[in-house]
Amino acid sequence: MTAHTLAAALLAWLAFATPSHAQFPPSPVRVDAARSETVGEKRLVTGDVRARRTSLVASREAGVLLELPVREGDIVAAGDLLGKLDGTRLELEVSIVAAQADSARALIAERENDVAQTARDLETLRDLASRSAANPKELADAETAAAVAGARRDQAQLDVEILQTRRALLMQRLADTTLRAPFDGLVVRRTAEVGQWVGEGNDIVELVSHDDLEAWLEVPQRYLASTRANANTLHMRLDATGEEFDAPAPRILALVDPLARTFSIIAPIPAGTDSFAAGMSVTAWVPTGTTTERITVSSDAILRNDVGTFVYVAQPPADDQSPHVAMPMPVTVLFRTENRVVVDAALAPGTPVVVEGNERLFPMAPIAPQPATGNESSNG
Repeated sequence: MTAHTLAAALLAWLAFATPSHAQFPPSPVRVDAARSETVGEKRLVTGDVRARRTSLVASREAGVLLELPVREGDIVAAGDLLGKLDGTRLELEVSIVAAQADSARALIAERENDVAQTARDLETLRDLASRSAANPKELADAETAAAVAGARRDQAQLDVEILQTRRALLMQRLADTTLRAPFDGLVVRRTAEVGQWVGEGNDIVELVSHDDLEAWLEVPQRYLASTRANANTLHMRLDATGEEFDAPAPRILALVDPLARTFSIIAPIPAGTDSFAAGMSVTAWVPTGTTTERITVSSDAILRNDVGTFVYVAQPPADDQSPHVAMPMPVTVLFRTENRVVVDAALAPGTPVVVEGNERLFPMAPIAPQPATGNESSNG
């Protein structure tokens, strides 16, 4: 809506909705003067809200999907069950490996007996040989038999370790048939159904972080240097609701799109609010690196209604008997500075603008203006 259209709407509002000020005593308000200031120019850019994390949760195993307890729109916490595959075959393999391990342990006991027997035989032959009562070949054969028995025992022990490792792998694969949420998020899509065969690496749901959002803004490439130097905090607006907020420490993605000739600024979105959702549009003011003379007003002066954005000006009376009145003045917010707002409006420097008590006013309401604290010179 242009300033001209807004002014026309406000005049219509005044004509039909303004009570006579004679019916009400003047309301005490505080005013602050509009100022002409040299400000760093800012440009309005657009972007969208995105989830910081998006995941197609996939299966590490193949199998029939037995459970899929979540649906689109469900909010899940990290570790919550998303799906369950049939793990019957893996359970049977675990049982087989467990039985093989028991058999291998029994074989170790047998091989330990062989080692003990060959060790006794070798000791006997060595004793005989010390008295020159043993055949050298028999002694050599006994030494070989003892070495072979020890090697067989070691092999049996390795077999048990291999089977234990294989069982651990099967248990991990069995655990992988249960799919859990990797982070807190919102289920936005199911890509499989119960009873469906899911292959290894196939996804079953799409999950996005619903309360961990950020804004991606597209900025013309000529503002890269000024943005790097001055964009410590961005003032942003959520288009759907008009809600405004500051995004500290935005990240600058200095990679220019060769077609659009823009780069991206990535800014965090405040957590813990229901106003934001991925896909919403946002706008922000980014520094351009130039300065200009602009009219500024206190940020407390800005009001909004169905007609648009406006401020109340403390209109002086035509005579000494009448009070000041609250005159609505349409404004277009260009951008914000630290505690003031740069506006496009028919406001002369020094015009007293209501900054405290304006929420309860109506157009042409009688007011008793006083200067805002620290602005004694702005009394109109």
